[in-house]
Amino acid sequence: MNPISRRYSLNIILCILVLVFLIAVAPDDKQLGSILKVIYLHGAVTLTGLLIFSAVGAVSLSSFFRKGKSSISLLFALEKTAIIFWFTSFVLGSISSKLAWGGVLWSEPRFKATIIILFISISVYFISTAIEGLVTYLGLGLPVSVWVLLLNAGRVLHPENPFLASETLIQVFFIIITVICIVISVLMVRWMIATSKNAGS
Repeated sequence: MNPISRRYSLNIILCILVLVFLIAVAPDDKQLGSILKVIYLHGAVTLTGLLIFSAVGAVSLSSFFRKGKSSISLLFALEKTAIIFWFTSFVLGSISSKLAWGGVLWSEPRFKATIIILFISISVYFISTAIEGLVTYLGLGLPVSVWVLLLNAGRVLHPENPFLASETLIQVFFIIITVICIVISVLMVRWMIATSKNAGS
């Protein structure tokens, strides 16, 4: 591992430790109790995943005007990071559903949309790596499909945004945890690009 990749790896580990500490000391909810700690992370990871998907679209659009291998490497790194965060969101959503409602609600439209998005993003990544000429076109379509699916998904028990109605301190912790997740995602993208450059050299 080259020094740059090692530095990114250490920074990622440090941020994860900070994240664990923040979740441990974050305030509980009066009704949900300590279950809120899982929801903190689920919400933060989900928002970060959506930001990464949106970044895929923005980079894909810019790639039509700026040709180069650097854009392709960035797209692949963004797509892989988006998949990791979205899969984590799926797992955390399942855990929080089990803890809060006694089971995974497979009929919940938002949960179904999450699974579909996961399969679409994985498919886009593998098709893009197999046919590099399609990467920018698929990258444009990916965030569009993500947002269309989520915005049109109905809700049964899944709340719109539980943190908007929470206490100020809970909201502050959620914002900080989300920022840390975003920082981790940026470091992961940079680490993947640095690693791919090292492998290609």
